[in-house]
Amino acid sequence: MKNKSLSILALVLVLAIFACDDSSSASSEDSGSESSSSSAVSGSSASKISSSASLEKGAYDCQKYKCVTTEYLNQELLKAGKYGELLDERDQRVYRTVQIGEQTWMAQGLNFVDLAHKSWCENFIGDNCEVTGRLYTWGAAMDSVNTGCGYGSKCSPTQPVQGICPKGWHLPSQEDLEELFVAVGGKSTAGKKLKSKAGWKGSGDDGSVDGNGDDAFGFSALPTGGYYNNFFYRDGEVAFFWSSTMGTPDSLQACYMTLSKSQNSVERECNTKENGFSVRCVKDSPNRPLPIESSSSAESSSDSGYKWTYPKEKYFNPKVEYESMTDERDGQIYRIVKIGELWWMAENLNFDTDGEDTPVELRHSWCSGNEASGCNVAGRLYTWAAAMDSASTGCGYGSLCSPTWPVQGACPKGWHLPDRDEWDALLFIAGGDDDAGYILKTSNGWVFKNGTDDFGFSALPGGAGSYEAGHGPYHYGNLVFGGWGNFAEFWTSTEENEYEVHNVWVASNQQTYAFGANKRDALSIRCVQDY
Repeated sequence: MKNKSLSILALVLVLAIFACDDSSSASSEDSGSESSSSSAVSGSSASKISSSASLEKGAYDCQKYKCVTTEYLNQELLKAGKYGELLDERDQRVYRTVQIGEQTWMAQGLNFVDLAHKSWCENFIGDNCEVTGRLYTWGAAMDSVNTGCGYGSKCSPTQPVQGICPKGWHLPSQEDLEELFVAVGGKSTAGKKLKSKAGWKGSGDDGSVDGNGDDAFGFSALPTGGYYNNFFYRDGEVAFFWSSTMGTPDSLQACYMTLSKSQNSVERECNTKENGFSVRCVKDSPNRPLPIESSSSAESSSDSGYKWTYPKEKYFNPKVEYESMTDERDGQIYRIVKIGELWWMAENLNFDTDGEDTPVELRHSWCSGNEASGCNVAGRLYTWAAAMDSASTGCGYGSLCSPTWPVQGACPKGWHLPDRDEWDALLFIAGGDDDAGYILKTSNGWVFKNGTDDFGFSALPGGAGSYEAGHGPYHYGNLVFGGWGNFAEFWTSTEENEYEVHNVWVASNQQTYAFGANKRDALSIRCVQDY
């Protein structure tokens, strides 16, 4: 949930009609007003960060190089030698790095000064940069001089985007961030696990609730807050980290990760490119596939989509005795299975909520992989408004609703869109979040790790459409589609707020995750029989 102050700030940003050129020289406030200070993050005394030297010995001689303080890293991991080192040869600064899953991240905020782009030290205090790194506009983070990416312009940079990162490293894309969230256990707890153990203000009405994280993976995010129009905001409370993904409109907004003192979860948001946010770089990996560029015509090539090798019947568990039901609206027959006390569809819904003649750019449901075989095998991907039948329920993006339960939505007569409790009951029966993914997935069809499909749920990796402009195998408007073969995402009928809904994500490993999906995303539907 966004707090009141952030909402007010967002309104101010929207109303702003002026912007600075990303390619201009460094801010005069930054170059002429910095001074020494012992405080790097302002706030209560409990949350202040000292810039006093604290350098755990590494490979580089800190008398010769500019070593970033290790004071706010995870000290247990530091002593165990879990942090690596990165020498930025441009300014001889040494950062600590950490491997999380298959990615290697900077464990400290970037503090490289490029006079061709705007960046600031928090509260114009130079010592703060030595602890937390600098705050950059998106154009600065993307190196707008070389990429053409900045405020007021559209760009199509080659991924990955080095931007202002050191050679061999890049500004993370939203896909990089999603991989990070999966590696630390999912979005619902990623905030707690990525935040540093110290430096965060308390939350709650009286500030008595600990706002620090447990820094379980050594990411050690500090609450640097943001900067906009000569105003530093929410330092000690929030950390914002730029991604290379553009928002809507793509000439004015870009997307980022948000960690808050009051939340254990992590948020993905988009706002004006003129904000000053932190940068954490991720290491290039030549052995990992790069995102596929989407064409301007939004047509996928014959070899860009995931190939559903077999008809859908080949993905079911032959050892399970399925029953079937017929959707009277279009005559489609679905296999169903009883798990616990509930009857579930054993395949994804494939009812076209739009009609055959609806132009693709006006649709609210799409075939997985933009291929007819995707619909025939893995069902369709729906916005939440389509899943909930917004014409009848009034449920959609930007408002809360109170539908009559259970919510039939896009499901056939006698069936409904499951709520969060019904999904939780299924996941509990299937072994809990740590094992349910492996048990619910099909035994074939997954790129990385197939499941056992013990109960005949037969979850296929239908991917999803994400409401964030960027790179993907294909896109329509602001929806970027991908992930088929790698994950499945399912809607629930349970709202989290005006803009997000509880959803269930079955990952390429054996886990499942539950968090908030944007109501404008496009996800799969599994229906449950009324009872």
